[in-house]
Amino acid sequence: AKVVRNLSIITVVYASHYFDLKGMGYTSYVHNAYFFSQAVCVLALLVIHRKIGGMEPGPVLSVPETKHMGQVVQEAGKVSQQEHDQAFWRKQFSRLMMGMVTMAVVAFKFEVLLPLIVQIFMVPFQLVDSPMTKVHLLGSAPEEELARPWALPHPLEFLFPERAGPGPKKGAAKKKK
Repeated sequence: AKVVRNLSIITVVYASHYFDLKGMGYTSYVHNAYFFSQAVCVLALLVIHRKIGGMEPGPVLSVPETKHMGQVVQEAGKVSQQEHDQAFWRKQFSRLMMGMVTMAVVAFKFEVLLPLIVQIFMVPFQLVDSPMTKVHLLGSAPEEELARPWALPHPLEFLFPERAGPGPKKGAAKKKK
């Protein structure tokens, strides 16, 4: 899935250098596609929020502390699965909304289309790759790499994979056997 995501984004960026979408009169189509993709992501998150609200509290999880720029922003503690999923949903929803507003302001202020075109593809792919979406929307079992506690991936994680956040690593289940 990540290969498809990366190839689609690279293809779109590469193609945008050869086609002047603004000059060809496709600006409104790009804007509409951007708002449609963002609306679909918001609706998917609202469906997930509804499912989280209706779930049983579940067993208690030990959540590690969260640091941001060297400062502890959330202490380590114990929460139910439902509380963990609600906190994860809030983080993911705020990240989506902040990105959506930021990209819209940048694109409309500077009249550029490339950031919107990239976000049309990146945001839905990131949402589908999220463990919360895989568990609550796609019906995957929360085992192995989808086991809780989840951590939001750092936006530049591909540059520094050794600094990846907490959570189960790929292949962790294989090492236990």
